[in-house]
Amino acid sequence: MKNIKIYIIVVIAIFNIAVSENYFVEQTRFENFWKRTFKQMTFREPISFMPYNLKVGYFFYGGSGYLENWNNILLGEDSFEESPFDLSNNNFPDISSKKYRKGLTVELDFLRYNFFKKYQNIIDAQIGFGYKYNKVMHTAELNGIRLQPNFQDLNINLTLISQWNPKFLTYLYYSYGLVKAHFYDTALGKASGDGYSQGLGLGVNFVSLNTTRKKNLYGLELRFENLSVNDISEPSGFDFINSFDMEKIGLIFSFGIGYGGNATLGDESYKQMLAGDYISALQGLQKFQYNNRYAFNTTKVNEMIDICRMQIPYQLYDMAMENYYSNQLQDAMVLLNKASYNSKDSLKYKIENQKYIIATEMIETSEVLFKNYSIDDQIDFFKGLENISNQVNEKIGNLLIMKGDMYKKKKQYELAYEMYMRSIAYDINNVNIVNIKLDRMATFLLNDSYKFLQNKEYIIAFEHLSLIKYIAKNNNISKSLLKIVEQKLQDEQLKNLRGKIKIVLNKEKEFNLKAEAESIYLGDDYLKVIKSLGSPNKIIEKKKLNEQYELLVYKIDNIKYRLFFKNKVLIDVERK
Repeated sequence: MKNIKIYIIVVIAIFNIAVSENYFVEQTRFENFWKRTFKQMTFREPISFMPYNLKVGYFFYGGSGYLENWNNILLGEDSFEESPFDLSNNNFPDISSKKYRKGLTVELDFLRYNFFKKYQNIIDAQIGFGYKYNKVMHTAELNGIRLQPNFQDLNINLTLISQWNPKFLTYLYYSYGLVKAHFYDTALGKASGDGYSQGLGLGVNFVSLNTTRKKNLYGLELRFENLSVNDISEPSGFDFINSFDMEKIGLIFSFGIGYGGNATLGDESYKQMLAGDYISALQGLQKFQYNNRYAFNTTKVNEMIDICRMQIPYQLYDMAMENYYSNQLQDAMVLLNKASYNSKDSLKYKIENQKYIIATEMIETSEVLFKNYSIDDQIDFFKGLENISNQVNEKIGNLLIMKGDMYKKKKQYELAYEMYMRSIAYDINNVNIVNIKLDRMATFLLNDSYKFLQNKEYIIAFEHLSLIKYIAKNNNISKSLLKIVEQKLQDEQLKNLRGKIKIVLNKEKEFNLKAEAESIYLGDDYLKVIKSLGSPNKIIEKKKLNEQYELLVYKIDNIKYRLFFKNKVLIDVERK
């Protein structure tokens, strides 16, 4: 038995290695293979229940000491001549020869349940019941007596399962049972006996997945077993057998069904880590950590999350380089910007170098690259490349000038002015061209102001002239143009309007109109006026210079009042 014990110790050691907790990201090809094959069910669901497991096999047997020669037996070199029978005489011929030491076994394990599934998922410890029927294949005869033993065994068994992979599992099987033996028959009766058996099996099952919750399990088991029958009863006048002690080695095919043993989101995330997809793995692990049933796995999950966070910048960098080599420069730049966040200094240096290279290439090919992009989209993209290269800032400055020209064409002068000023902030070399454009825009504003004055739209005219003067303070436009503007702003009508606007800006109150409910003042809110005076006789709305203007006309006591609002604030009242 010494050799078989050593073998079992080695197998158990391998069994334990298979369920060890070393699951870190692979460093070598062998580690990658090992983890892909044997470590992808770390967070699995336990196999909770096996209703039945049917086993059919073939065995060799012998007497005491037979198992110590297990290695020779498995190699087909069975030279053991020890019979399990302790006979009163040796009348039965050759029963110790190999011919008479072969047998068949049929077994049924049933109701195997994992009572520890709530506490751990490393080893599935299933306890169940079993029935075995063993029969020797050949008959030894003596004077009409046919010696062909068979044994029926009712047992309780323990199966320790380690599921390394969704497609297969290994197990260690132990059983202890009570045996009913039958040795031979005569006209006067039969020879039988009672005893016990112990079995130890090492097996592997392959898992066949199906659409239902259950899984089909089939595989092979190497069985070591001893069986002792001491309480033997023979017919009257027959006294052949004193005792029976059998040791046997068998190879068994098994088939059954089981419930559980499914891979979890944690296992899927681990496989994604092994494949280098740390982004998807992190998302899965963050979800799984809230569904993890076993506290002892928490440390593993947290460590894997940390590994993912550490590796994601490298994955993003690799993805960016794939896009770069595929000439997808924009996608590459987006990924590099993401990779630079929380990356190590060594990687950050590589990222910044690559961003500079890509930015330069994009600027050189921008006319083709951004052919179908709007100016806003181009500006937004290049903003992501700010401070990478002076060429980037120059490009943004030019795009802002183009956007300012678009606003000027739509007569949205304030927005145009804002774009021109921003272009200078990006590229100081744009000052001269911006001043020229502002000078032209001021001329357009002045021409529009004349039209508004002729139409007695003093408020809008005032806004135009004020904008021209504001531009003149901050930019170089012609002195003659500025002089014209200042003269127009001295107009009595505009001076009166300017004073009223000043009152509004200073939040002073000037009484203008008295309604039945309450007085109306400059600076009052549009809705307050409507609430106090009711619905107007006429409403005129205009939008100029990105500002909203309303004119409300009321007729009170045969007097017509015209109330002017700018952005929903009362700025002037005319009485006619």
